[in-house]
Amino acid sequence: MYKINLLLAKVSIFIALILLCLLLFTPLWHSAIFSLVIIFWSVITVSSLYRVTFLFKVRNPIDILLTRDINQLMLIGMSGLFDFKNKAQLILITDIINIELADGYLRINTRQGQQFDGNVNENKSEIASYLSRILATHERESIVICDYTHD
Repeated sequence: MYKINLLLAKVSIFIALILLCLLLFTPLWHSAIFSLVIIFWSVITVSSLYRVTFLFKVRNPIDILLTRDINQLMLIGMSGLFDFKNKAQLILITDIINIELADGYLRINTRQGQQFDGNVNENKSEIASYLSRILATHERESIVICDYTHD
């Protein structure tokens, strides 16, 4: 997720520089549509820059996005601009077959064939470390934690 946000920030800054040059060196600034484009790209640029800062990671730690109840996990993935989050997904721990991990992403597969996806703001090793802390030993033995395989 961090790599995607960093790429989005770079592209947004590049496009913002192009728009700024157009604003300064052409008469487009008189156009209402051009003003709306400037506003749109400003919001996207600010959002993507915020998502690569330390403040974003502090405000959205993994222990908020992936929590454990007595017998279930609650997964809340990040989405949209700024700090928007998806609706919580509740998964029974005894139904989990495997958990696939990638940087900033995890997928939980259940015995019923369901897949629960979530974007988190951590790298793969931090997610794996957190899972080993919140899952009991017998749960870790029955759940396969592996690298994410693309469909």
